Amino acid sequence: MGYCPRIIVSYRSFAANLRSFYIHTGMGSNEFSEYFVRVYENALLMLDVFGGCAISYEELSDKNETSWADALASATSFSANDLLGHRSERLKQGADGFTASNMGAILEYPRASLVEEKLRHLKGSFIPASPQIRRKWAG
Repeated sequence: MGYCPRIIVSYRSFAANLRSFYIHTGMGSNEFSEYFVRVYENALLMLDVFGGCAISYEELSDKNETSWADALASATSFSANDLLGHRSERLKQGADGFTASNMGAILEYPRASLVEEKLRHLKGSFIPASPQIRRKWAG
């Protein structure tokens, strides 16, 4: 098609997603953990192939976090300063501050935790496209 995609993975913690999905869909924890793992394992695969970045909701909503802006700037044509400025304009005042630690007791889902940890490990990083896809794009 003549273009080289970049992947931007915007994610929330497993615990935050679980609570939200349960409220909105009634999806239980076992079903949701399979969904969470499938979606984010595929996202990690696409990041590895096409390149891009992963940014958590917590990073975006914390005005003291800025490393995501450099990674997103590398994946797009926007400057990090512009991204930070737009985030400041959109950041909701008095947000509820939900984090996974607010949830209290929650069942453990090792595969979901592993996938979430892999995403968090990419914080502030731009992942370049794989050599294989760059060769394919070069034709």
